[in-house]
Amino acid sequence: MTRWIGSVGLAALLALAVAARGEDAEHQHPEAPMEPVTLHILMPAEGGEQSVEALPGYSLEIHLPGNPTTGYCWELASLEPEGILKSAGDPTFTPVATDRVGAPGTFFFRFAIVAPGAAVLKLVYRRSWEKDVEPLYTATLHVTVH
Repeated sequence: MTRWIGSVGLAALLALAVAARGEDAEHQHPEAPMEPVTLHILMPAEGGEQSVEALPGYSLEIHLPGNPTTGYCWELASLEPEGILKSAGDPTFTPVATDRVGAPGTFFFRFAIVAPGAAVLKLVYRRSWEKDVEPLYTATLHVTVH
């Protein structure tokens, strides 16, 4: 199951998911796997801050617009504390137009939500060779896992 999450209605969505998950768990065989849930977080090109609530077992996919042909790429700057979210592979990039060299697109970061708690994920848009330069943009995601 895939869910696109914006700022509005997140609490209601989480409440429904928790209620539905609890009801489903009562009626399922103990070994029956629950349907996977992926929360898609759409961040603006200039980054910013967002918050999301989730449950262990969910997946998190962060979408960030960018253009690596400019030398700028989104990269994970920090994830604290450890143990709540786990990286689910290297970031990927998909251009909006595959027939155009230098086309902008979207960077994708994927995480498994593995334990309850609160985590802060920080991503930066920078050129990898410019070590002493502030990132052009910063995206911060606060994740609360119930």
